[in-house]
Amino acid sequence: MKKYFIGVDISKQKLDVCVRSSHSVILECQLNNSKKVLPKSLKSLMSKIKCDIMDVLICCEYTGMYINPLIQSCNVLELDLWIEDPTQIKYSFGV
Repeated sequence: MKKYFIGVDISKQKLDVCVRSSHSVILECQLNNSKKVLPKSLKSLMSKIKCDIMDVLICCEYTGMYINPLIQSCNVLELDLWIEDPTQIKYSFGV
């Protein structure tokens, strides 16, 4: 079972990141959305929250090509990544 959930809001230049445990927000930050920088930034984030890769699930919405650096970084670091359809997220709140 995952102990930490990392929600990611993706844009062209940056990623807005929120790290949660089951009951609270642990950390909020911004990371550069770059293939070169993102793996190091994610590794640093993992060491900041002092967790094992197996305890983390990263969640984001599909944003077309802007999601590619995150996908590649998660593959390199062997992080679990959940990608959700934006309309599914919108309608899950009853909007």
